[in-house]
Amino acid sequence: TWDYQFNWDQRQGMSNYFQNARTSEISELQDDLNSLKPDVKKEAVKQVIATMTYGKDMSNLFPHVVKCIETTSLELKKLVYLYIINYAKSKPDMAIMAIHTFRKDAHEPTSALLRALAVRTMGCIRIEKITEYLCESLKDALGDTDPYVRKTAAMCVSKLFLTNPRLVKDNGFIKLLQELLTDGNAIVVANAIASLLEISSLTGKTYLTFNSSMMQKLLYAINECSEWGQIYILEGIAKYTPVDTTDAESIIERVIPRLSHVNPAVVLAAAKVILKLLDHVTSPENARKTTKRLAAPLVTLLSNTSEIQYVVLRNISFIVEKRKHIFDQPKVFFVRNTDPIYVKIEKLEILNKIANEKNSDAVLAELREYANWMEIEFARKAVRIIGLIGVKIDKATKRALEVISEIIKSCSDNVIEESTISLSEILQHYPTVATESFIRDAMTKIQNVNEPEARAGYAWILGQYSEYIPKADELTKALAEGCLEENPVVQLQILLCAVKFYCKHSDAEDDFIIKLLKQVGEESENPDIRDKAYIYWRLLNCDPDNAASVFFQEKPPKPADEDVISIYDDDFVDFLINNIATTVSIYHKPLEEIIPENAMIKKIELSDDEGEKAEEAKATKEVKRERKKKRKAIGDEDEDKPKSPPKPEAKISPEKHKEEDTKSTAAVNLLGLDLLDFGATGSVELGITSKDIEYLSENGKGFIVDAFNENQLSAQGTKGVVISSAFSRSGGTIKLKLVVINKTTKNLEGISVNLAKNSFGLAVSSLKASDVKSKSRAYIEAACTISSANLNSAEPPSCPFKIKVTLESHSDTFMFEVPLMLHVLFVEDGKATKEKFKEHWKTFDKSREFTLSIPTLKGSCQSPDAILETLEKFNIGLTTKIVKEEGKQTMLYCSCKTANNLPMVLELTVQSGSMGVSANALIKVSVVPLGLLAVECLKFCLLYTSPSPRDATLSRMPSSA
Repeated sequence: TWDYQFNWDQRQGMSNYFQNARTSEISELQDDLNSLKPDVKKEAVKQVIATMTYGKDMSNLFPHVVKCIETTSLELKKLVYLYIINYAKSKPDMAIMAIHTFRKDAHEPTSALLRALAVRTMGCIRIEKITEYLCESLKDALGDTDPYVRKTAAMCVSKLFLTNPRLVKDNGFIKLLQELLTDGNAIVVANAIASLLEISSLTGKTYLTFNSSMMQKLLYAINECSEWGQIYILEGIAKYTPVDTTDAESIIERVIPRLSHVNPAVVLAAAKVILKLLDHVTSPENARKTTKRLAAPLVTLLSNTSEIQYVVLRNISFIVEKRKHIFDQPKVFFVRNTDPIYVKIEKLEILNKIANEKNSDAVLAELREYANWMEIEFARKAVRIIGLIGVKIDKATKRALEVISEIIKSCSDNVIEESTISLSEILQHYPTVATESFIRDAMTKIQNVNEPEARAGYAWILGQYSEYIPKADELTKALAEGCLEENPVVQLQILLCAVKFYCKHSDAEDDFIIKLLKQVGEESENPDIRDKAYIYWRLLNCDPDNAASVFFQEKPPKPADEDVISIYDDDFVDFLINNIATTVSIYHKPLEEIIPENAMIKKIELSDDEGEKAEEAKATKEVKRERKKKRKAIGDEDEDKPKSPPKPEAKISPEKHKEEDTKSTAAVNLLGLDLLDFGATGSVELGITSKDIEYLSENGKGFIVDAFNENQLSAQGTKGVVISSAFSRSGGTIKLKLVVINKTTKNLEGISVNLAKNSFGLAVSSLKASDVKSKSRAYIEAACTISSANLNSAEPPSCPFKIKVTLESHSDTFMFEVPLMLHVLFVEDGKATKEKFKEHWKTFDKSREFTLSIPTLKGSCQSPDAILETLEKFNIGLTTKIVKEEGKQTMLYCSCKTANNLPMVLELTVQSGSMGVSANALIKVSVVPLGLLAVECLKFCLLYTSPSPRDATLSRMPSSA
């Protein structure tokens, strides 16, 4: 922090500055800043700082505020330094004016506070021109006699590393930080560790290393540190690998007192150290005793606020998978009425994991009470946990069934749905546990369940225990009558239920089962269900005597019981242990899956030969320049030119650089001060942004192009307008979306969009558009329809198919072309029936056949089901599917239809092997000109990669297959 030490009266006085900030005039403040009276200057700077908090741009006063830096008043210097940090990026040339004062203050012998303040401020100004002057002062500060200056300088190194890693490497700052690990002041040691940890995470290398003697000094320093310093030291200790079990046990004993700290972050950091070191303790008894000592401190953290409770519970969730016997008493995880729902759900998950033979009765009794609670989500989760415990623990199975029976008799319909699911899960693992009376009573309550999973469970129970159930034949026939209308999961269970009933009851009618299997086999659209019906048919026909033994075969014995259900594998649990008390431990995902790649800080490559590479690159450029001069002299200057001109690089405006720098600062300011970044007003982003790409892509369906760049001339000879565009389809409507960026000084008013006559007759039917102001952007959407008035029947579509677009304003006209992918024209209900598919396949002759081969599919299309999901996204529907070679080859027969009733059918052969997934397509079209467009469209669908905000290019065309 800036170490302001205002008393209460001074704070009350400061509020006046904020009350008057909105009425202050720049000219008045300028006069006061140039005043000769120190008190007037101080009041003026305070007023400037207060005005900044309201978001008003005070950068025009920069030279006048910087002049105030020459003062003996420490309070005024702090205010001026704060102002410089806030506006240095927008006024870098003026910020250099303060360099002399920074360097002088950094060597002020009479005030350690002033030396630290100067070094800290220089480190927070992330401008290379200033950081170059920081090195000498920072090196002196790292060796300063005052520990306050040293600890500030240690933090400053990591900030400098973010701005210029090469300066840190060349000046040996990392080595100086490593020397500070043996400093006599605990706070200096903590800050040095924090800085080294930050640099290590940025580079992916390990700069924080300890030996045994250094470890003892760190353990001693913990006792003298502030709570946040203790966290950094504990994080550093967690990186240490003990020499032997004695070393590990010794460190654990020194760290255990931190478990009683009042700060939850310190407790979790200490728990992380202990859990990692326990892997090196060879004695099972010592490891068990130490694990037990972890339980009470973690439980104590559950008395904090709800948010902290949730963080602790998420960490406990994987700790119990690592150390299975850490918690003996489940009562500490019983839910309170006042707990928020997210805490309640997490406690239920932990109760499921720690339930065992000894405590299962208490856990089930508690869960029984939860089933009556008003929160439906929580009550259902409690009933689901009862079923899981009944499956997991053999001795708790009967008690779990009794509890579920009580719930079914007394609770609401919402809980009965979940009770049916849990009941079927238990009975599938322990079919002999249920008695006739139990089944009869339960079935009278669960006959009217509606959810697919619950209905599937009901159907399984009915088939398994039909001899216990009154009127089982009527219930089975009722299910069979509506079989094809049910969810696929339910359909499978209805088939099994009917077959079991037929096998158990010798007097059952043959017509009933034959009718059901025939109906499902012929009419079901789901290939899995059809195949299951055929299998049952063949089994009953070929070997009816042994069919029952197949259908009522007992499940293989489940693995030996464990006290904890493991959700994650051991390696991932160890990964989570390494990240206790971080975002990773809450989401239970790697950081790359939590934060978008474009928002993450890039790894900094810092190799020793980096300077040599730079010199080599520079020399190569010189050689090329000389070679070009010689060729020009002999008239051969075109030899170096590429055969096709490269696309111009995307230009990023200064505003975008500023925005990115601001984001970077916000993301990495983890170790330093609260810089009071008041957020000065910025200008409009004039480069292409992730929001633009997201708007144009229409969930991955749009083919985005840079249709009109800023160097092209409009009809009036104007430059500076950028238009990005894409055709897409959404909700049955064809859309032309445009992003218009106006970099000129004139407004574009009265916008209209028109399409030239084209081969499909596509025309604009309605328009959503607004004026494009100068130095701004606008989003335009034109809904399109098929119109005979706009049809150019004399010209068949070419590949690639482009439509000429005209965008007009009152003052200018812009003409450009936008590619149209064929899938944009595919209607949502264009899938052909089997009969229609066969008719098209026979009718379309070889002249209308086209092929496409893709040796390796990438991205999400790594299975037939994934390919189908992708094709359906583009309105290409599945007519039928055939699986061959034990699942290695799948034949997909798909079809679609354009908005002007032009059908297309295709046979897609998907081959899975050790080298990946390949695809070969045979496409048949109704008219020949559609052939190449269909090939291009299918290639686009299968190879398409959804646009990401981090993409620098606008081209979305997939690479050639």
